[in-house]
Amino acid sequence: MISSNPAFYFPGSQPAQAGGVCPICLDLCRSVTAVTPCCWNEMDRDCLQRLFANTPLGARTACPVCRVDLPDLSQSQHSMQGTGTMQTPKSRWVMSYELVSALKNNDWDKAEGIQLSIQNTGVMLVERARRELSNKLIEVLDSGTWAEAGRLKRIIQGIGAEPTHELMKKLNNKLIEALNRRDWDNADRLQCIIQGIRACRSQKVLQLLFQMLTTDKSKNSIDDQERLERINSANVPDEMEEAQSEAGLCLIM
Repeated sequence: MISSNPAFYFPGSQPAQAGGVCPICLDLCRSVTAVTPCCWNEMDRDCLQRLFANTPLGARTACPVCRVDLPDLSQSQHSMQGTGTMQTPKSRWVMSYELVSALKNNDWDKAEGIQLSIQNTGVMLVERARRELSNKLIEVLDSGTWAEAGRLKRIIQGIGAEPTHELMKKLNNKLIEALNRRDWDNADRLQCIIQGIRACRSQKVLQLLFQMLTTDKSKNSIDDQERLERINSANVPDEMEEAQSEAGLCLIM
């Protein structure tokens, strides 16, 4: 069973992410860093040691960022030596942190490698990582980088991370825009992402598809009609059946 109170994570002897500021000394992180299990903030290893050294005997040491009680540093003391790399099996929060860090750095190869490790070990992402995955896909969709969107879709799909409400809203709005422009390539891409991460199509999307397939059918070329029918007939999660029924739409052709 994974501990509910994980120890610190020491990523290694490499400097912190570019521009990272230690929340203790308020200066740029200089060397080996520690990552807090409570809020994933990086800080200098030396500053962390001083923080614990200056804590009165018997008192709890609070995180300088979120003020949550930090775990006993002795749990990770062996990791403070040498390269600072943890020798114990990685916990789910560590793997979650590493995945999110790779995504923030746009290191897609590393992110996909971590995804495979998560799948092979059966580890479940922490909630914060799930939100960060959705936020990253929103960012990628806004930038229009479809290659990265596809890779991120496969990562989310492989891990089985549930999309957030904000991500589903973004996907539906983007799909509506593409359909209104009859931008079939992007509509196909968006539908593929929606299916892959098991997001839900909104009633607005379903109603628009129904309208385009019936009321506006005369405006469609043969190719338009075929692509509309393919997008419309794509499988959607079971929870959308009730929405379709309420809308009175017969959308599975």
